[in-house]
Amino acid sequence: MNNESRAQLIDRLVPGLAAFGGTSAWVENNGVRLHSLIFGNGPIDIVVLPGITRPAPTWAFVAKWLIDLARVVVRDVRGRGLSDTPPSGYQLADYVEDTRVLCDSLALDRPVILGHSMGRGSAP
Repeated sequence: MNNESRAQLIDRLVPGLAAFGGTSAWVENNGVRLHSLIFGNGPIDIVVLPGITRPAPTWAFVAKWLIDLARVVVRDVRGRGLSDTPPSGYQLADYVEDTRVLCDSLALDRPVILGHSMGRGSAP
């Protein structure tokens, strides 16, 4: 799937995403391409780590309430949403490393972490 078709898929999955400033960001960890949605541009960075069964768009409703206060980054975990689905790499340590790579790539220094379910355990 190329980047253009991924963007079109996001538009279809999350109608009106652009209306409140959501954009896609991509990082790579050990050959696995990982997707996140970024909302807002406030002075605080919030990283939302959904449970492993929830793609990033399911958290767009939370981000829209925070966009005036923060830059909200909502991660698609590996194997969900628009992130790659590798044949292996689904241990907690892999999810933690994905979060660390995401934070480093976006220059997030000590962001607020909002973790849901298994996502809570994937904070570095």
